[in-house]
Amino acid sequence: MENTDDSPADSLSEKTSFQHLKVVGDYTLIKPIGIGGMGEVFLAEQKSMQRIVALKILLPALVNNKSSLDRFFREVRTLAKIEHPNIAQAIEAGIEDDICYFSMMYIKGEDLSSVIKRKKRIDEAPALKIIRDIAATLDYAWKKHKLIHRDVKPSNIMLTTEGTVKLLDLGISKIYGIDEAELTQRGVMVGSPYYVSPEQAKGEDVDFHADMYSLGATFYQMVTGQPPFEAETTLGIVSKHLCDPAPDPRMINPELSEKTAAVIVKMLEKKRYDRFSDWQKVIAECNNILAEIEVQNGVPGQPGSSRSIFPLHGIAIPPRLLRLLFALLVMIIALAVLISYSNKENARKEKEKTFVSAIDFAKNCSSDRYPDAFSKLEYVIRNAPAEYAEPARELLDKLNEKIIEEKRVDEKNKIEAAVLALRQKSYDLEQQGKYQQAIELWQFHLENSPWRSNQTFRDQVDKMINLIKEERSHKEKKQLD
Repeated sequence: MENTDDSPADSLSEKTSFQHLKVVGDYTLIKPIGIGGMGEVFLAEQKSMQRIVALKILLPALVNNKSSLDRFFREVRTLAKIEHPNIAQAIEAGIEDDICYFSMMYIKGEDLSSVIKRKKRIDEAPALKIIRDIAATLDYAWKKHKLIHRDVKPSNIMLTTEGTVKLLDLGISKIYGIDEAELTQRGVMVGSPYYVSPEQAKGEDVDFHADMYSLGATFYQMVTGQPPFEAETTLGIVSKHLCDPAPDPRMINPELSEKTAAVIVKMLEKKRYDRFSDWQKVIAECNNILAEIEVQNGVPGQPGSSRSIFPLHGIAIPPRLLRLLFALLVMIIALAVLISYSNKENARKEKEKTFVSAIDFAKNCSSDRYPDAFSKLEYVIRNAPAEYAEPARELLDKLNEKIIEEKRVDEKNKIEAAVLALRQKSYDLEQQGKYQQAIELWQFHLENSPWRSNQTFRDQVDKMINLIKEERSHKEKKQLD
């Protein structure tokens, strides 16, 4: 949720599914600042408190889905239980005219995914500090609340302008030991494919080790610039998480220390109990490596340094051998650069295929597959270059418009059917001369009908009441004459 302008805008400046929405409850929308699989996040002003907040609004396609609503409001309940400096605090939740929303503390900063894209990779020491702080946060959530996040990834880690880290999006988190079959069925994978643990991918019961694996995958991407496993399809990625051994990050980033690489590989062990036995051990390893880096800083050739080309001191190396070693080193570096370029080019092509596949799916899917289409399009919008992201956003808008139009037509048909049924009942009463009862029938539905807030319905009811009153007045006058 990066922000460089704190001044409220008059209208939403970016394209969004809620482009014409200006006010929700106690909140005035300023501009969109993020999108997720379930909803969009806006910078907003809470009018009663005169403060800036982040307001999350559920996508229109999911409003009538009980499971999505349960998961949406469950995120608020989960956040409300937690008080921790590295977790964004929830404020309140509500529903207004089919708009489901909740507000949370607004965090000025940049998510880790954006930082990696901008910097290509993160240096070892800063990466260790971020992992240490997130590990401490997850340790608190596990020990205090038995909470498992289940979607730890770079886009859910925020680096604030003050230099701290915040863990976001507890929408699919789980309290360990509590049956939540109505939200997540056993045997169904939740989480993001690039960071999902093997046990979570198989839909098994999980504990904090699943978050440890996901944080390890995040750690790998921070120091290399790419996730540990990539493939053309989601199934291919998940299959590698299940079967392929964790890759050594030094194959991509040779400057990384052996100890940091070992921490990453251990966090990515396939069997959960082969990983660290608790979060404190992860934190301790990070602190130990950071201490060594501080000692080595400015003192080349310290024992254990990954940057020393010749770790042995006091040995005279002949000039000819030195030249051969230098030539060999140049060849190795050139080969590494070539392999890295080839890997990145292959990864780029695989991602392009994934983007095209997601857009094609959304173009041709039936209405019952809209949630899947929204998830795929959201992935393209967040990760693809503009040539794919823009068509995906346009398609997402069209799907939203289609859903809204279908809902409007359905509501119009239901109102017409309701008015027709009321007219029949009213006609029967009028034929019996029970004009007052007919008027009361319409007035009751004007106040209690599900359509009472619909102006078209109200206009038709008012018209019928006036017609009945005129008919009654006409008949009474006729009787007097």
